[in-house]
Amino acid sequence: MLRALEQLQAEVRAPDAEPNGRITVGGPSTGLRGLLAPALPLLAARAPDLQVANIEDEPDVLLEKLLSGRIDAALLFDWEDRRTHLPATLRSTALVDDPADVIMHRGHRLAGRAQVTLADVRAETWTSAPRNAICHRWLLSLFAGSDVQPRIEHWALEYDTQLAFVTHAGALALVPRVGRPELGPGLVAVELADSTIARTIRLVWRASMDRAPAIGALRTVLGEVVEHLGPGVRAL
Repeated sequence: MLRALEQLQAEVRAPDAEPNGRITVGGPSTGLRGLLAPALPLLAARAPDLQVANIEDEPDVLLEKLLSGRIDAALLFDWEDRRTHLPATLRSTALVDDPADVIMHRGHRLAGRAQVTLADVRAETWTSAPRNAICHRWLLSLFAGSDVQPRIEHWALEYDTQLAFVTHAGALALVPRVGRPELGPGLVAVELADSTIARTIRLVWRASMDRAPAIGALRTVLGEVVEHLGPGVRAL
């Protein structure tokens, strides 16, 4: 009944109504920092009556909150070896393919390389998000099919903290380009030769909000944001 009411409201307001009211968008930290935050000034200018709030959480949690109606849209990501199955009640649009780089200290033996492979880094020490977090699983996917697992000595939820361990402990970190914190002068990003580690970031919403002006406005401005992202990031 709630979905039917939501769809009816969207149909009544669409297609010419101005976006208004309040929506809540969820995402991981990099998606919020790299995509949603830059979209907010555009939304404020074009839809001044629309209020956008956000929450940060793991993709699995965000998906559950989206399905239960506690948020209105989410920025979710997956990669080639772990595609997310979305229920029929959800809709999505792919925004960007976002490669991961290996972040290392400028004095590291691999820092002068244009690219690194799994063979180059398999014996290195890593810093990573906590076990079973999506970014931890992403790092594990780099080692999929290998006879070794990454040697993780430093655990940290935020990329900023991981970069501190790269700076001071000589660890390596697998960090995407979208929403990446600023690298200090002592750090370098080296491209991964394995292109399958790139993540696809998607905007996901409930099918009952397909024609909601707020969702349409959000999709439009996010599409504009990804067109101006840095080199090596491919808008979809």
